[in-house]
Amino acid sequence: MLNAKYWRLMLTSGLILSFISAASANSPLFAYKAQYDILDGNDAVGTAERELNFVDGRWKLSMGTRISRFMFSYKYHEVSEFDQLKGQSFRSHNYYSLRDQSFKSPRETKAHFNWERKTESGSYRKDRWELPLADLIYDRLNYQLLLGLKMTPQLKELKIPVSYKGRHLEYHFINQGQKEIDTPMGKILAYQWDQQVPSPNDKHVKLWLSPEFGNQLVQMIQIKKQKVQGTLKIKSFERLEQKP
Repeated sequence: MLNAKYWRLMLTSGLILSFISAASANSPLFAYKAQYDILDGNDAVGTAERELNFVDGRWKLSMGTRISRFMFSYKYHEVSEFDQLKGQSFRSHNYYSLRDQSFKSPRETKAHFNWERKTESGSYRKDRWELPLADLIYDRLNYQLLLGLKMTPQLKELKIPVSYKGRHLEYHFINQGQKEIDTPMGKILAYQWDQQVPSPNDKHVKLWLSPEFGNQLVQMIQIKKQKVQGTLKIKSFERLEQKP
């Protein structure tokens, strides 16, 4: 049964390049629009839309999610602003999310990364924080772009520092190899990346990143307490004619 409370669509996708070999890793960022279906088992219960643009010298990634199931409704909106540095890394600047669901008041998360002062400041509900920034760190929306940029068939694992509600966490992913998956866009070859967590009961995700789509996300499954919370599948893509 889909549990929207725990379903955080940590998407970051640049999609559709002509099929290139798996060695097409390290694809540059490009502007796009993409849509996804959200499934509870075989039932379609929602959709997600994502757009990546280069605006005023920075990349801006926005994500909107809508879920409706019986009497329950859920909306989630995220925005991430960041620079792409030389090589395969980003420098986060601002992150914002707004969650609005049935029977609860809306909840905002804000984070600002000041690289001159090397501090991160933010807020979530009544909580406020200011944390030191010693190294690059990624947010809940742009970290999957990093995984796509760094992905190669030879890369077996990747650890990514991620800022989340006043905490600096480490997301650890293992490459499970290439798989063929079914999507509304047809069969797609993609590399499966499984998030590693201390306990199998902890919330975690499985991601499928495809060289056919610029090494970006075409499917995701979220799991909690060893049960699937929901599945996300790519259903449409439009590449935008925009360059940094």
